[in-house]
Amino acid sequence: MKPPVLFSVLLVATMSTGYISGAVGGYISASQVVQREMETQKYAQDLQAPVDPCEEAPGKCIPDLVDRVMPSVVSIDILAKNGITQDPFGDKTNNTSTREQVAGGSGFFVSSDGLVVTNRHVIAGKDYEYEIVTSDGRTYPAQVLAIDTVLDLAVLKVEGGGFPALELGDSDEARPGQSVIAIGNTLAEFQNSVTMGIISGLNRRLWAGGTDEVSAEILEEAIQTDTPINPGNSGGPLIGLDGLVIGVNTAVGEAQSLGFALPSNAVRRVVDSVKQFGRIVRPWIGIRYDMEANGARISKSTVEQPSITPGSPADKAGLKDGDLITTFEHEAVDIDHPIGGRLANYNPGDSVVLAVKRGDQVIEIQLMLGDQENNK
Repeated sequence: MKPPVLFSVLLVATMSTGYISGAVGGYISASQVVQREMETQKYAQDLQAPVDPCEEAPGKCIPDLVDRVMPSVVSIDILAKNGITQDPFGDKTNNTSTREQVAGGSGFFVSSDGLVVTNRHVIAGKDYEYEIVTSDGRTYPAQVLAIDTVLDLAVLKVEGGGFPALELGDSDEARPGQSVIAIGNTLAEFQNSVTMGIISGLNRRLWAGGTDEVSAEILEEAIQTDTPINPGNSGGPLIGLDGLVIGVNTAVGEAQSLGFALPSNAVRRVVDSVKQFGRIVRPWIGIRYDMEANGARISKSTVEQPSITPGSPADKAGLKDGDLITTFEHEAVDIDHPIGGRLANYNPGDSVVLAVKRGDQVIEIQLMLGDQENNK
């Protein structure tokens, strides 16, 4: 470390000067040597003193950071059409004679031409209309452009241009202990609420959006955080101190200080697909599975839901209940590298090779990926 080295050099130089001067005539007294040593020590301490991030790096000062990203974060008002409608969050039934707000969520601009990312569960329901409200109070009608059938994501479109967009960071670079902030429309009432915490875990796999395996969805590679995420924060950004979006807040755990966010790299694939195709293009195998330490185990079929969809790529390739998929295109499949993450790097129509353990045998199965859009 440079400060200790600098301190040692200065100290030796001071002591040597005192000794030589004393030998030739005592021009520097012992008290002066002590005084110089004290000054040197103070100088070294000053070099090691904590740096105020607001002075040295204004962009990393939390209030400055919030000021910079806040205009990109929006509240999403859920509006009921005429008649009796159910709150999409299941809290109440509303008898509406006019168009009125029944619930709300959060989102953020990802492009200057008005693309807004939020959670799918925020905009679920055909009996609703949506408006976004910017941090300065402006209101815009929003159209649902795309709904993700796999992740809890949706993309809205606001007419206009010049909107302040947030940049998506690289969630693969996220580290436990990293400081993050969340901004959202807490309880659909307290707009522009800011909370702060750390990333407390990576690559979490959890159920979300339902109370059973049939209606729920599996979220893979989720980011765990102790940042307070309250109802209404759904769809808002989880932001690093560099101002880049690390994830989209999506779920609140039952334990204290336990929340989850969808990783930004998964969000980027969705946004890029919408920009290019006008919809979310997602490759599809057609299996239900459980992640294990050394692979993805195809689940056991039930009467209500087969584990291998009839006519799917998996069905055509000969996959069976109980098969353990250990590699996907020669890359390992395990808890830290789930099959969903591997699959997301390919496109419908791609041919891939799976290593499958079936009983005591390991076999290779080649299949052509399907299009999720065609198999809803």
